[in-house]
Amino acid sequence: MASGSPPVAPSVFLRSLPAPLRAIGFIASSPRLRWVALGVVGLNTVVMAGFVWGGWAVVQWVVGWLPGGEQWWGQVLAWIVGIVVGIVVLGAILVLFTSVGRIVASPLLEVLTRRAEEELTGRVEEVRIGWWRMLVRLASQELKRVGVFVVVMGPLTLLNLVPVVGQFAYSLLGWLAGAYFLSLEFMDYPLERRGLSLGEKMKAVWSMGLGWVGFGTAAMAMGLVPVVNVMLLPAAAVGATMLFLEARQQQ
Repeated sequence: MASGSPPVAPSVFLRSLPAPLRAIGFIASSPRLRWVALGVVGLNTVVMAGFVWGGWAVVQWVVGWLPGGEQWWGQVLAWIVGIVVGIVVLGAILVLFTSVGRIVASPLLEVLTRRAEEELTGRVEEVRIGWWRMLVRLASQELKRVGVFVVVMGPLTLLNLVPVVGQFAYSLLGWLAGAYFLSLEFMDYPLERRGLSLGEKMKAVWSMGLGWVGFGTAAMAMGLVPVVNVMLLPAAAVGATMLFLEARQQQ
């Protein structure tokens, strides 16, 4: 990735925003990528269904603790709390889905992004390690990444308790944090092949500047659309690989 100050030109944001959609077109045009991506989608469908069922159960459980009755204020309270908890749970599902889905589908996603890099550049740059070591390393880094996410989002959630100003700040900072961590998740494939540590990966993504904002925003939007979100992992993984290679060419 480029060194120095992160790029902040609006064009960087606009170029990175459609990356997942560009990736879908690229995957569809290549039989070597298409069949691997379909396998990932199948696994994603099962994982997403499990998370949606669990998320709905959490919302129902929280709402069940509220005072019931026929009073109008009780019904309004349950409705408001249900919406707020639903939004929080939806965001948590998206982050957990990408983490767990990546671990479950990691062999297929590795093959997919490797083939994409080979088709785009004619070769694959990598530090070779065994499959078992790769899976252990991936799981370890995923746990650390989720831990960092919780540490960051925990204090931000408290801002939501401050009326107006705090809620606005939470919305803005929460969006940026989500965009960054999703970019970190999907940029992991080309960065992992080059043997980078988690800290080095975080610096590499940060160096994208508005690039990670645009890409992460697109990934979040795609993850929130029912049915379309089962394509999130292959589209975002290949899209992040494309962005990484483009950034390398600009060095």
